[in-house]
Amino acid sequence: MPQWTKDQQTAIQNRGGTLLVSAAAGSGKTAVLVERVLTRLTDPNDPVDIDRLLLVTFTNAAAAEMRERIGAALAQAVARDPQDTRLRRQLFLVHRAKITTVHALCLSLAREQAAALGIAPDFRLMDTQESTILRAEVLEEVLDAAYERGDAGFFALCDLLTAGRDDKKLGDVILSTYEKIQAHPDPRAFLETVRQGLHADSMDTPHAAVLLAQARAAAEHGAAFLHMAVDAVTGIDELYDTYLPALTSDLNQAERLLDALRGGDWDACVEAAQSVTFDRLKAARKFEDKAFLEEIKALREEWKTVAKAVREKWLTVTAEEAVYDRALTAPALSALIDMVNAFEQAFSDAKRARNAADFNDLEHFAVRLLYDGAQPSALARTLSQQYAEIAVDEYQDTNAVQDAIFRALSQEERNLFLVGDVKQSIYGFRLADPSIFLQKYRAFADVEEASDGAPRRVVLGQNFRSRAAVLDACNYLFSAVMGETVGDLKYTDREALHLGMDYPDADHARYKTEVLLLDAAGLGDDEDAPDKTSLEARLVASRIRALLDEGFPVYDKETGALRPVTPGDIVILLRSPKPCAQAFIAALEQGGLTASAEERGGLLGTAEVGTMVSLLSVIDNPRQDVDLIGVLRSPLFGFTEQELADIRLIGRSISFYDALIKARSQFDKAELFLQQLDDLRTFACDQPVYRLLWEIYDRTGALGLYGALPNGAQRQSNLLAFFERARVFESQGYRGLFAFVRLLRGMQETGEDFQTVGAEATGGAVRIMSIHKSKGLEFPVVVVAGCASQFNEIDLREPVLVHKELGFGSKCRDLERGVQYDTVERTAVAVQQRREMVSEELRVLYVALTRAREKLIITAASGTLEKSLQKWAQWAALDELPQYAMGAVRAPLAWIVAPLLRHPASRALRETYALEVPEHGTDCDAFTMRVFRPDEITEAALPEVLRFADVDVQDYTVQPYLRYPNAFLSELPSKLTATGLGRGYRADEAAEQTPPPRREVKLRAPLFEQGQRRLTPAEVGTAHHLFMQFCDFDAAAAPGGVERERQRLEEARLLSPQQAAAIDPRKIERFFASDLYRGLMAEHPVRREFKFSVLVPAAQYFPVAEQAPEEKVLLQGVIDCLIDTPEGFVILDFKTDRVSESGVSARAEQYRAQMQAYMLAMREIFARPVCRCVLYFFHNGLTWTVEGS
Repeated sequence: MPQWTKDQQTAIQNRGGTLLVSAAAGSGKTAVLVERVLTRLTDPNDPVDIDRLLLVTFTNAAAAEMRERIGAALAQAVARDPQDTRLRRQLFLVHRAKITTVHALCLSLAREQAAALGIAPDFRLMDTQESTILRAEVLEEVLDAAYERGDAGFFALCDLLTAGRDDKKLGDVILSTYEKIQAHPDPRAFLETVRQGLHADSMDTPHAAVLLAQARAAAEHGAAFLHMAVDAVTGIDELYDTYLPALTSDLNQAERLLDALRGGDWDACVEAAQSVTFDRLKAARKFEDKAFLEEIKALREEWKTVAKAVREKWLTVTAEEAVYDRALTAPALSALIDMVNAFEQAFSDAKRARNAADFNDLEHFAVRLLYDGAQPSALARTLSQQYAEIAVDEYQDTNAVQDAIFRALSQEERNLFLVGDVKQSIYGFRLADPSIFLQKYRAFADVEEASDGAPRRVVLGQNFRSRAAVLDACNYLFSAVMGETVGDLKYTDREALHLGMDYPDADHARYKTEVLLLDAAGLGDDEDAPDKTSLEARLVASRIRALLDEGFPVYDKETGALRPVTPGDIVILLRSPKPCAQAFIAALEQGGLTASAEERGGLLGTAEVGTMVSLLSVIDNPRQDVDLIGVLRSPLFGFTEQELADIRLIGRSISFYDALIKARSQFDKAELFLQQLDDLRTFACDQPVYRLLWEIYDRTGALGLYGALPNGAQRQSNLLAFFERARVFESQGYRGLFAFVRLLRGMQETGEDFQTVGAEATGGAVRIMSIHKSKGLEFPVVVVAGCASQFNEIDLREPVLVHKELGFGSKCRDLERGVQYDTVERTAVAVQQRREMVSEELRVLYVALTRAREKLIITAASGTLEKSLQKWAQWAALDELPQYAMGAVRAPLAWIVAPLLRHPASRALRETYALEVPEHGTDCDAFTMRVFRPDEITEAALPEVLRFADVDVQDYTVQPYLRYPNAFLSELPSKLTATGLGRGYRADEAAEQTPPPRREVKLRAPLFEQGQRRLTPAEVGTAHHLFMQFCDFDAAAAPGGVERERQRLEEARLLSPQQAAAIDPRKIERFFASDLYRGLMAEHPVRREFKFSVLVPAAQYFPVAEQAPEEKVLLQGVIDCLIDTPEGFVILDFKTDRVSESGVSARAEQYRAQMQAYMLAMREIFARPVCRCVLYFFHNGLTWTVEGS
């Protein structure tokens, strides 16, 4: 049994009210959740059945894992007490338990209550791509209708967003606004609340409160540095008349500004901000300590920077001017609300017409069913009685809609068990709202203090994943940086990670966290420049190579002992792998290491899938020159540029497809391609798209061709993923090639794409993945790279910003003055959104650092490191790192280095850059720091191969590990063909040899239609066999039937014109008039072209095998006609040999072995007798019979 900690035991056993479990990284929250379920099932006082528990996760994989773990725990409990009938019942019920995702829960509820919603219960779910295309179509219709109406407000919106150009930006704003408001339980009500705020006639608004709070934080930050400067200058006579007056003036202005901000009157604050001026520092020529003067100037610069931001960005207009701006923007923004509502209605109608819904619909369907106004509905009250407890995992990633659903299904919010960690809330782009978790975390009392029935909380802070060095490093950094402003939560000892895992060599210095900085000052200021990325990649590769070479020891959970690290133990985490993963792969490969990267690129953008898309388009409509030429030029068909040019010259004014048709008689490759294209177009007429796609793969050998190219495994994975997308497309109610091609075209036009699926990586590869992808995983060695990369703030530059609480923020366009500028509302929304974005970026860093089990390495390459260090040193000199400064950073490197400047590990760094930062006393000895220069990072030198040594191998012998007792049989073939028995098996083997690959492979039938030569006797025989294989016997036996059948087979292209002409109708008619056909075949069932494979004793054909009677060989063949009579089978084989009547017996003897093989096979397969074998010679209509047994 596991040993639970006190807090874990509380989380498992506590009852009596809603329980919020704040579970830090690696604290075993899933194990706690499983144990709580088991405890509820076996509670001696109040047991519940598992189907009365609702367990909600956020991914299907997590739900499946939860069900599996609960099932395994129940199985173990039953094994310990087999007589417990209750436990055995729970084990039976586990497959009926409500362990589900939010969307699956809402889907089942919507289907069950479809009548109440007014929808069909069999509605289907649209995927993201289909939804995006439908949105684009609906948006175009909504915009067309708005242009026709010509409302003044709509045209004001157009003026605000389009500036006379196209209306793409207008459409983007409508769509993005619609998407962002879906996190509200009632989006329309939210928009109406926003509409009311558009006409506020004062600055008593949430936007003003945000800006005043931001200005106050900035002013307090700047004033703190002014105090430091004044204190430092005071008492220095040489600076009394030069520096002190200006600094004192600055400090007085800062205090006046702070007084106004504390008062909260908007206009007074604006007046104070606009009155801020900066006196010039007088020259202090007699003061010799110039470095000290530079420090004072730097301190003052902090104040000047924040004062300018307050004056020029946040407190710029009076209340009267803000009201004027609102009046200018209100018509446009009100029209935006109308357009979003119109789009929502039209989109809903379009989905209803298609009997479809998307994931947002599911959640809102549930809200409509579970709420009657603001109160839970009767249905919600009924459903809530079904659940004794509702457990929600990853609760920090919920949004307002989901939280409303959980509350409605609960019993007045008294039976919720909410598990999560707000420090790992990193899915803001999916509209997750960590403030929901935080509000409860702050409002709920600790378990020990909570009254009965009241909500309570418990914190799981013990980490069972990582070594002490990793935990100490994380605690040191986040306790200094994370706070109410940055991260939304003060990182105290309660939120810290506490050691819970015992590792061998726990205190060894090799496990310290490494911070490796690359000063790339000579490479420019762009922190994302390719050359910096390559240098950092080489630095990472060299460090990984060193770890492997030294046999860095890591703990093996299976053996319980240390072992050398392997490449598969190491992961490189990047904020966004796509732009830089290839640089890291190249550097690792240069160092002799294999790497696999998780690059979430677009599937349609890959060469192999792009070719398939083009081929599908050509099959749908071959007169598409770009797609057609692309397919011909692809590896599938291998046309050269010269060949394409020659085809085009045949017809310059016609489509390329028509030119190709004209060229078919001159180019074998053109003929082959057109044959395949015709076959595929015929196949596509009545087959679903995914079968057509697989037919393409099969006929062209696409999987093999692309698998042989560089990165072949990934290419094959992409092709298989595309096939799966086609299969899903058909399963959603669509059917047909045209609809699929239309979907693909729409996706390309809207910029949508399927995501690639990574090929399975081998265990010997260093993995490269995004931090988001790594969430929930753990690795022995983690390298967090790219820490100098700047945050992505592109969303803050959108023309209209939307916030879940503040509403809209837009620019104001004053047409009379001909100017455009930010409104107070836009500035406030931008400030709030950036604050939330920076907090999430800090949580992303927390997730990255806590993935490491034993070794954590942090790297960054910065072109402005020295300049940044000077600024960070000023912050580090304060007693605490200022929250305002921590929220103003533009890259995570500041959060790592600024706290470490006060740590003993940075002494060498401080000396190198002459930084005056006092060390803070700490017992954290978890870091090592080093700075590299570009010239210290060299490319890994692989050994140069001059020549291969000549080795004498004449005396070498290979001793087999195992000896085959019947080695004398190794020369015998494993397969025989019935037709080749008379030739000897070596001739058969030679005939089966695969020819060596050629540059231009011609996979085609002989071009009989060119008429360049007469058919050979063998080809004439083939034509007669094809006729007998595909003709309708009854039709051919009728008068004139052979000629009609020959024409039919030629029209169906089963016979070429030359083959049809080579057939002698008289010979065929003679067969159908014979007693063999009329007296035997017409009266009994006949199987044509009967293929067989059967194992037969090898000794029957090879005397040497008599010593090994158990040896078998595979006998294969094809019987022309197998006639099933009551007495047994009759085997008929057609022959087209030219033979005289007197020579029939001699010629037939050559086929005796073949006939006997046929009889043996039929007896083995059917266990029935074979009456006889008949050879029919078309040349003269004679037969020859071998009696069976």
